Amino acid sequence: MWVDMSERGYNYFGNLGIFLASLLVLTLGLIALSSGVWTIVFIIIGLIIASITGLLDMGYYLVVWISCVGGLIIYKLASIKRG
Repeated sequence: MWVDMSERGYNYFGNLGIFLASLLVLTLGLIALSSGVWTIVFIIIGLIIASITGLLDMGYYLVVWISCVGGLIIYKLASIKRG
């Protein structure tokens, strides 16, 4: 039997997957709402988890790009607090 592993998460979850992924990201982001840096970190972690589980069809490069942008935002927030 041939197994095709290239299926997309949208085929299984549909619009429910987008809704569940948004709930996951919002929940993780609101957990660390009191600290701006940790909020960004938790949102990035939520997007990575949603991508790994297949709720969102995000490629590897998009996850890396979002992580880099989050790192740059954290760097800018840290430099504003020092300066």
